[in-house]
Amino acid sequence: MGKFIVPALLLALVGCGALRGVKLYDAFVEGAWEGLRTAARILPYLLGALVAVEMMKISGAMDVLSALLRTPLKWLGLDSSLSALVVLRPFSGSAALAALQDVFIQTGPDSPAARTACVLMGSTETVVYTISVYFSSQGITKSRHTLPAALISMLAGIVAASLLCRVM
Repeated sequence: MGKFIVPALLLALVGCGALRGVKLYDAFVEGAWEGLRTAARILPYLLGALVAVEMMKISGAMDVLSALLRTPLKWLGLDSSLSALVVLRPFSGSAALAALQDVFIQTGPDSPAARTACVLMGSTETVVYTISVYFSSQGITKSRHTLPAALISMLAGIVAASLLCRVM
């Protein structure tokens, strides 16, 4: 049954469009062009965010931030091996996955730190990346309270991950 769901949905979509008189191919091409325009508009912001993350890693700023976070993380009951993950997660999902892999290597995949890292990855977001993509695609230049609110929600996700993993 699972093999037929996607083709059935596609046929239903094409059928509904045909019944309503929508020129499906023209609508598809127009949507593709709009997607390309959006990608071209946000590309500089994405490159800027990726370059900033790489510069932080190469310059050693990431290590300094990780070291500064070790004590507050201990207060939250988190292992010190999670500090790089906490620093990288707001900026880059792929860099955070690399930090998650480092946690697996350092502590083992079934350790409490690794389990907490997995829950942390699922309960937090790449807020700086997301804000830069969405705001740039809409032409918003002043984020006002968005970043502080997003970082506070990320802190709530970190605390929730820590508490949940300790209780379970």
